[in-house]
Amino acid sequence: MERVRSVARRVTADRGFELVDVEMKRAAGNQLVRLYVDKPGGSGLDDLQSVSEEVSAILDAEGD
Repeated sequence: MERVRSVARRVTADRGFELVDVEMKRAAGNQLVRLYVDKPGGSGLDDLQSVSEEVSAILDAEGD
């Protein structure tokens, strides 16, 4: 969990977001990671999708 949080913190900080919380759940044999983020002035769906995809790609590359 701490490694996931560390990756998410790094990615969100690089993009001007604040990482509020990380939630991890097992669902149907898969791992679900839910990120809660905030950004001054708000954020759009494209921003959130981009953060999600980058965090996912890093975790996949690292074997999580």
